[in-house]
Amino acid sequence: MKALAAEVTSTFSHRLSPLNITVRELTGDMQLYKNELEETQMIVATPEKWDVITHKSSHMSLSMLVESTQTMIRIVGLSATLPNYLEFLRVNPEAGLFFFISSYRSVRLAQQYIGISEQNFTAHIELQNERCYKKFVESLRKGYQAMFISSLKDNLNAEVARGTVTNVKEACEWLGYMYLFIRMRLNPLVYGIGWDEVVADPSLSLKQRVLIANAARALDKNEMLRRHMNETEVIDMVAHSSEIENIVVRDEEQNELETLVQSSCPLEVKGTPKKHGKISILIQLYRSCGSMDTFSLVSDAAYISHRWSHHIDQWASQPPPSLLLILSRDALPPPKNV
Repeated sequence: MKALAAEVTSTFSHRLSPLNITVRELTGDMQLYKNELEETQMIVATPEKWDVITHKSSHMSLSMLVESTQTMIRIVGLSATLPNYLEFLRVNPEAGLFFFISSYRSVRLAQQYIGISEQNFTAHIELQNERCYKKFVESLRKGYQAMFISSLKDNLNAEVARGTVTNVKEACEWLGYMYLFIRMRLNPLVYGIGWDEVVADPSLSLKQRVLIANAARALDKNEMLRRHMNETEVIDMVAHSSEIENIVVRDEEQNELETLVQSSCPLEVKGTPKKHGKISILIQLYRSCGSMDTFSLVSDAAYISHRWSHHIDQWASQPPPSLLLILSRDALPPPKNV
């Protein structure tokens, strides 16, 4: 808990420093004097230390500090296992209480159960650890491979838009630095590359060009990159990015989204009321410094702007080069499934 408190303190200190908000840690290892408490706007404490400073008279009580300064405070509790929070907190759920369920997660969690029938305790633990480790390695390898190969065209798209990739040769060099391709060279069989291919092409340069060619042709087929893209098309392209595919439309957001389309979106919104339309609305609000009321919209808008603000501004001011320029500069190998 102390390590977590230190990490949270560091994170909030960095992110809130532009607002001149002071964040300090208050745990068994980190003590604060009265003047430090008075200068602090956010205190990160462990449950044990919180109990001490709110109940024990031998310490500088936080309640005493509030009484002396007449300052209102907000208490934020973080817990992964507190389903009966209303009974525990005994507060009015309609006044300042926020409860974040799984639908608020930007990336959903998945669970998988593995049965172990071994009765001997020691053997059971060893088998459990072994299976969990193998499953973790397998998931990590497949998750990364599938994730990167499936999103290779999006990554290539971004590199072309930045101007770092202008032809197939540069695209192959870029791919060669990626962890995926390094793993391919170390263990080609895992990635479906036969020994005959390895013997004929030890550096896997042909495989490299095939991956780039397929990604480039997919972009060309879907018209993801064109020389003259207007702002609506750029925003719609970002809305379909795999990096923000977990954004969902919630029931409580529908009314405000419809209002925002009419009042705050100067550009056409494609995909309303689906998630791509929601993302388009939030991007337009970000660019126009607009505001919204629904908390989940505010949260999703912050998530999108954190990941894509630089690209949105860059693409809007400088349209990406044509994909056909890449395809015409170098001879590409014929299409091949990978």
